[in-house]
Amino acid sequence: MLKRFVAVLTVLSIIFGLAACSADDEKADKDKLSVYYINSQSYENGGDYIEAFDYYLTENEDRVNNALDYLSQPPEGSSLETSLIKGTRIYSYELENSTIDVTLSPAYLLLTELEKAAVKCCLTLTLCGINEVEYVNIYVDEKLIEENLDARMMIIEDTDTNELEKRIRLYFPDDNNYYLQTEYRVLTVVKDILIEEYVIEELIKSTETEDGRSSVPLGTRLLSVELKNGVCVVDFSREFVENRPDTASGQRLTVYSIVNSLVGLGNIEGVKFLVEGEAAGGYEYIDINDTFTAFEDIVYDPQEVSQLFATVYLGSKDSGKMVKTPVIIDKDPELSTEECIARYALSLDDIGGYERVIPSGVQLIGIETVNGVCSLDLTFALFAGGDANAATLASCALAASVIDSGVANRVTVTVESRRFLENIERYVDLIIE
Repeated sequence: MLKRFVAVLTVLSIIFGLAACSADDEKADKDKLSVYYINSQSYENGGDYIEAFDYYLTENEDRVNNALDYLSQPPEGSSLETSLIKGTRIYSYELENSTIDVTLSPAYLLLTELEKAAVKCCLTLTLCGINEVEYVNIYVDEKLIEENLDARMMIIEDTDTNELEKRIRLYFPDDNNYYLQTEYRVLTVVKDILIEEYVIEELIKSTETEDGRSSVPLGTRLLSVELKNGVCVVDFSREFVENRPDTASGQRLTVYSIVNSLVGLGNIEGVKFLVEGEAAGGYEYIDINDTFTAFEDIVYDPQEVSQLFATVYLGSKDSGKMVKTPVIIDKDPELSTEECIARYALSLDDIGGYERVIPSGVQLIGIETVNGVCSLDLTFALFAGGDANAATLASCALAASVIDSGVANRVTVTVESRRFLENIERYVDLIIE
C-alpha cells in the first residue's frame, strides 16, 4: 500500500546570543550555513522528510552563492538527496531589499506537486536562514511562479500518491494557429473515471471559455472513451464534424491537440476517432479514419533555441494536392537552412491523416543555392513506380518547402546529375493552406 502523508515542517524562532554562550559558540553559529535536503530513507523509518545539513564557511565566503551550490549537490556519504531533480536547475539569482529572486530551469514546471513543494521548502528554509534574506521568489522563463515564500511555515503535501490529484499536459494551438503549445494542469479526479476522459473534457472546457484556445469544435460532447490494446478510442458527438474548422491548419490542430494530449499520458500508443459510434469522416483536409500517433514536430517549445521553423508538404488523400504543414525541426549548424529542410522532408513517413508525396528511399545527393535558385540533385528513386506525375508532385513539394524558407525563389531538380525540372516556383494551385 502506498504511504500517504502530510508532513508539516514548522520553523520555530531561535533566540541567539544567550548570555551563557561562549565567544567560540557565537562564531560557530555565525559561520554555520544550514542547507535543507530530502531524506526519503529517514521518512520511511518514521523520521523527517526534510532535513538540514550544516556547513561551516569562512568569514569571506559568499553565503548565498554557497547555499545555492550546496542545494544542487547533497553531501557525500549521506542519505540526503537534493530536491532539484528531473533536470531542475538554478539558473540565476538576484538579492535586493531582503528578497531573493531565484530563476529555475523550465523542468521545474514538470515536477509533481509533491516534488515542487519539496523544492520550495528546501530553497526557502535554506535561503531564509541567511541574515540578508527574508523572502524568496521563484521565477521560470522570467515569469513569477512563487512569491514571498518565507520560513515561518512550510508544508509538504503528498499529491503524487493522492489518487485525487493528477498532473496532466495539454496541447493547445498557438496564436497563429500554426503549432501546438503545452499547458500543464493539476486536476482533482475521481478514481473510477479514466484520466483520458478528464484530458478531453479539459480540452472541450477550454473551447467554451472566453479566451479559450482549444481547437475542439464548439458544442462537441464526449460520448465515450475506451482503451483497446494501447489505442484510445474516442467517441464524439456529431458537432465534432459539423462544427469542424474550415482550414487544413485548423483541422490538423484539432486532431493533434487531442492526440498529443492523450498519447502524452504515457499509457497510450495511438488514438482513433468515432462520431456517434460510427467511423469518423467529414474532415476534408485530414483523414480522421486513421489511427493517430503523436506528432511532436508541430509542438513549439520556446526553450529550444536551435529550432528551425519550416513547412513541409504532405498529400491529402484523393485530392491530388499538397497540404502545407508547418513543422519545427532541429537546426544542424553544419548544414544550410535549405539542406536541413530538404533532408527532413525526404525523411518523413506517412503521418496520421496525411500521405507522403515523395517516394520512399529518395536521397539527397547535393544541394546548392545561387542567385535565388536552389538546385537539388536527387537519387533515381524519385521515379519509383515509373510515374512521372508523382515525381513532378514530389519535386514541387520539395521546391515549396525550400521556397517557404526564404532562401530561394525557384528550385531546379536534377536526378543523379540529369536535368528533370527547371525553375520550379511555388505552385499555389497545388497547395492547400
